[in-house]
Amino acid sequence: MLLAVLGLGAGGVWATTDRSPTASEQSPEPSERPAADTPTPTATATPTPSPGYAETQTYGGKSLTVSAPETRRTLEFDNGTETAAEGTVYLLLKLSTTNVGDQSMNVPSSFAIRTENGETEIREQYEADTRERILSSERKLYGRWDIYWPDVTNEGWCYAQIPADASTVTFVWFFSTSVRTEDDREITYRVPVPD
Repeated sequence: MLLAVLGLGAGGVWATTDRSPTASEQSPEPSERPAADTPTPTATATPTPSPGYAETQTYGGKSLTVSAPETRRTLEFDNGTETAAEGTVYLLLKLSTTNVGDQSMNVPSSFAIRTENGETEIREQYEADTRERILSSERKLYGRWDIYWPDVTNEGWCYAQIPADASTVTFVWFFSTSVRTEDDREITYRVPVPD
């Protein structure tokens, strides 16, 4: 299975460290989850969105919202079309992150999708032909390695290949500092998968 988080945003590859969170930032703050949407028909080339889902968690001066799950059998890019393997679909998710701290930081960029079958393989922009958007749905793909300043928001879409019969998946945000410390966390989101 595959989770692709690809590039958007300005700026080159910069490396800075995440600041250590204050005591008030030590635990993620889940947002309210809206009621489940009415199921839509089976996943085909036509998107099946679940726009009512959105979950936000904040940690280490960063807020990350995962929302608008959508499934597709095929994805079209400027350099070709990808079709999900037999028994799987592509799950698209909108990501929006805001620097809620008081200094510049790296944009969150380490993610995974977990299902009953395990954790997905992650491909980053430089390993995926620097695609910028999914043409079939005109979705700008989420950026990686960008630095953002306080009160700045960076958003885009990511996608993963998941089992077609999955009803929920776990989206994982790996929060880590440049040196492994007790502040490193796996922050999880339970995401409903549209039918």
